[in-house]
Amino acid sequence: MVIALKLLLAPGLVLGATLAGRRWGEAIGGALGGLPVVVGPVLAILALERGDAYAARAGAGALLGLLSLSAFAVAYARAARRLAWPGALLLAWAAAALITWGLDAAPIAPGPALVLALAALLGGRRLLGVSAEPSAGPHAAIPAWDLGLRAGVTALLVLSITGASATLGSHLSGLLASLPILTTVLAVFTHARLGPEATERLLGGLLLGCVSFAAFCFVVAVGLSGLGTAGSLLLAAVASVVVHALLLRPGGPGALARPAGRRVSDRV
Repeated sequence: MVIALKLLLAPGLVLGATLAGRRWGEAIGGALGGLPVVVGPVLAILALERGDAYAARAGAGALLGLLSLSAFAVAYARAARRLAWPGALLLAWAAAALITWGLDAAPIAPGPALVLALAALLGGRRLLGVSAEPSAGPHAAIPAWDLGLRAGVTALLVLSITGASATLGSHLSGLLASLPILTTVLAVFTHARLGPEATERLLGGLLLGCVSFAAFCFVVAVGLSGLGTAGSLLLAAVASVVVHALLLRPGGPGALARPAGRRVSDRV
């Protein structure tokens, strides 16, 4: 059962979010990419394999890891205005690695970690100054192997973190679960096909969507000790979906990001 979770659950959720994003455009695709489609399965597997206390500490670490993800998004979006994707990717990963290295030595309780994560996500989105308008100009067709690559990268990330969790420890396992692996795939493909403005919309949407990621991790971090694995994961999933729905509701902060009239081949 655990092997099936590692190989199927997270990649399946990523593919679902990707296909939904293609239906509604870059910003909504980014917001859906911010759902806990990777960290949720990772924390569930850690709870099954290492116990609830371990997974709770990893959940708090994943909250802090959102600071690294936010740094990646801002650095990539800024660099993409002047550089091709290899240069932007190098600078963004340097920023994320530096933040992760600093946070590895500083475990923080779930409450303060949530405050820091939300400040980083919303502050990063504000720095991006995300436009709601879809990009103009030609768009390249999506490669046939795109979905397979996203699923494969996700499965590799889950297998790597859960397999090395005994060596890494709970805090670092949580930090690494938030690393921008999927974000890298989304950003690079969008940058290469659609340009820096679309990439900025994608990353801005992702930072907004990651508020639901933060809600999920916080509930897991504080709920595992009292509710157990199944109860806390179920409550965390409900909290994440509710937060996401509120963010993307008509008139909400993500509503203006919905472009209309896009061709399927134009969507991320």
